[in-house]
Amino acid sequence: MDTRIYVMTHKQYSNPDGPEYDGLYHPLHVGHAISADLGYPGDDVGDNISSVNKSWCELTGIYWLWKNVTCDTIGICHYRRYFVADEDFLKKDYIEKALQTYDVIVSRSTCTEYSNLYEHYADQHIEKDMKLCREVLLSMHPEYENAFDLCMSCNLFTVGNMMICSKSLFDEYCSWLFGVLFEVEKKIDISGYDTFQARVMGYLSERLLRVWLLHNNYRVSEVEVRMIDPADKDNNLKEIDLKQKYVGLVLKDLISQYHVGNYAELVDSPPVYHDPESKIPVWVCWWQGESDMPELIRVCIDSLRRNIPGDLCRLHLVTMDNVGEYLSFPQWIIDRFESGAITMTGLSDILRMGLLYRYGGMWIDSTYYVASPIDRTLFEAEFYTQKFDEGKWKADVVQGRWAGNLIITKPGNVLCRFALNAFYMYWFKQEEAIDYYLIDYLIDAAYSNIDEVRNLIDSCKSSQPDCLELHKILDDPYDPAIYEKLTANTTFFKLYRKLSPAKETIIGKETFYGHISSVR
Repeated sequence: MDTRIYVMTHKQYSNPDGPEYDGLYHPLHVGHAISADLGYPGDDVGDNISSVNKSWCELTGIYWLWKNVTCDTIGICHYRRYFVADEDFLKKDYIEKALQTYDVIVSRSTCTEYSNLYEHYADQHIEKDMKLCREVLLSMHPEYENAFDLCMSCNLFTVGNMMICSKSLFDEYCSWLFGVLFEVEKKIDISGYDTFQARVMGYLSERLLRVWLLHNNYRVSEVEVRMIDPADKDNNLKEIDLKQKYVGLVLKDLISQYHVGNYAELVDSPPVYHDPESKIPVWVCWWQGESDMPELIRVCIDSLRRNIPGDLCRLHLVTMDNVGEYLSFPQWIIDRFESGAITMTGLSDILRMGLLYRYGGMWIDSTYYVASPIDRTLFEAEFYTQKFDEGKWKADVVQGRWAGNLIITKPGNVLCRFALNAFYMYWFKQEEAIDYYLIDYLIDAAYSNIDEVRNLIDSCKSSQPDCLELHKILDDPYDPAIYEKLTANTTFFKLYRKLSPAKETIIGKETFYGHISSVR
């Protein structure tokens, strides 16, 4: 399949052109007719509007692609703004797989600080231009009135005129968009506008994209967009390497004890909890307690309650009030927590390793939605963690090898013992965390230095392939076929605490979040 992403640029930049991208990214010099040549293909040959780039922005490149390029799938990004998945620029296989389910990929919506998108435009730009745009649109396409007014009355904004779809659908969009904007241009006098406001066509088109998508009820996948120079992408890898070396130095004495087998008594605090029925503990933590729990967290924990095998396991919700029933923290951990150096998230990292080492069982973060009964055989394994077939997230120390937020193990596990003592040693010596995900650097130190740990992790098979997919579509209209496909081979879905998904779309349709929050 001929899939291309065109990078709109008016500056020299480093193109993502490594072999892993398979010639996917193509530079396009927008406004070439009125600027110095950069050595890239320009938007001023064939049928073009390159000379009006100062008011049309990247739209001069989009117009050129519409009129002059033939391919199967086409996408738009910017020289400093890219679609990102798994901590990397999108690749062909990701795009082609996504477009089997969705019609269009666009940049992830952001919320304006205004009560709605119309107010946002009126404050940031020239209000009469938006009124004119509505007037022209409805004179040409009166059937778009509801979609336009709905989009302007909400505060969701899709920036950058960025999209990926089939070339045929792209052409349909361009025919509609430029038909409207050419008529708007005839009625706007921008001679008195400053450079910023003169880019009016670009600003209007950013709002019109959502109108077109909504009216036509296209299936849309919103993907993260980051501002990054491709030349700087590997800086994260260098940062990871430095942090790995630093953690290795901090834990040097601990690692040496494991190398000589002198670690049996490193953890000295004895268990304080006993289950009279000898059920396997399932640990989940929400420090503030159930009475102060956001709805999304409650939905996740309720799903866990429904789906653990109750005859085999017992759920324990750990809070600040009851944590002392299970373990105690060394004084230097308490000191660092009270000073703010250790956050509540950091304290839960220490908690999980302490609980798993002493009692075993399952640790699962409170942001996991459990879609179906948990496989009982997972609790029979010596060690289980979620992992992927291939390394993911190049800019992540984990590389998809484990998930510190989902672990099942027997009591006395060597990894949990090491990680617990590593936390103690780290915070005894250090005043602040070297990384938000310090836990993963400690696990990495164990994986890199202790054969027994490496063998445990490597013995885990890949699982839960779609665990990171549900959160991306929580605000989308619920589609039973998509949900059935996601849950066919995935039980655990990682959501994110800071999400505020809606239960209904702006036209009253149930969303995926609305569906999972209604399950009882």
